[in-house]
Amino acid sequence: MEEKVRNLRILGLTMLAGAIYDWAVGLPILFAPGFITGLFGLPFPTDLMYFRGGGMIFVTLPFFYLLAYVNAERNIAVVAAAIVVRSLGFAFFVIHSLFLGEPLIFTLFGLADLAFAIVHYYFLRRSGYGLWRTLLTAGRG
Repeated sequence: MEEKVRNLRILGLTMLAGAIYDWAVGLPILFAPGFITGLFGLPFPTDLMYFRGGGMIFVTLPFFYLLAYVNAERNIAVVAAAIVVRSLGFAFFVIHSLFLGEPLIFTLFGLADLAFAIVHYYFLRRSGYGLWRTLLTAGRG
């Protein structure tokens, strides 16, 4: 199997793994907030609307990730966008937990986002694509 094809296949699998992770976090936030807060030692939120809104992000983004799983090369811009989104997620969670007084458990969520961003980026590059070029030329054929 050609190396680019193999790397694109692995890239798609990393996107699937990211989707499964997000669903594993997001579905309990939506449907069992008491379970997820208890599991991670978080205080039960006073306003479930915002908490579940965050859960909706975890549940909806993976549907885009599945596009890259199905065909990573055709949907390579989804991968590039996922890298940016995961990197921003890392920054958000780490800043809030280390500097804004939120529970340190959020650092783990940030590190998970960073790990996915790194793995996605590694296989994006191994497949012959650049992050910013892919983002800036998406849809231009």
